[in-house]
Amino acid sequence: MDILRCTINNVDLVIEAINKIKKAEDLNTIEANTVTRFLNNDNNYFFVALDENNVVGYAIVYRQVSLDSLNDVMCLYDIKVLKKHRAKGIGELIINEIKKICESENILKLWMPTNIRNIPASILCKKTGAMAKELGNEVIYTYEFK
Repeated sequence: MDILRCTINNVDLVIEAINKIKKAEDLNTIEANTVTRFLNNDNNYFFVALDENNVVGYAIVYRQVSLDSLNDVMCLYDIKVLKKHRAKGIGELIINEIKKICESENILKLWMPTNIRNIPASILCKKTGAMAKELGNEVIYTYEFK
């Protein structure tokens, strides 16, 4: 299993990941110029999980400037794994790769918002060491690095 941070050279791979995984769940379409614009911003991260060069998962992460620290923070906006590949540790591999990048880039924290009813996300975040803070129907999972 390989976890790859996509660059501008991977536009087709990003489109493949979104079409293969997300489109199976909703009917959104993605265009190359949108992906190009996303990847051209150094604060946007798209990770793809490849199993023998087949896309099986992805994550979207945004780097944000923090007003209360010299170190930036990151938001794990979306993480998805193909249904037939779930519960095999792929989500953990993706998050662990993101955490490595956070540590190497001196990120203060990685946070992920989700709904309290999103049990798979809760299990994944707790398994990978996140702390939970409930806010009504929402939960913010946080990984601290400093």
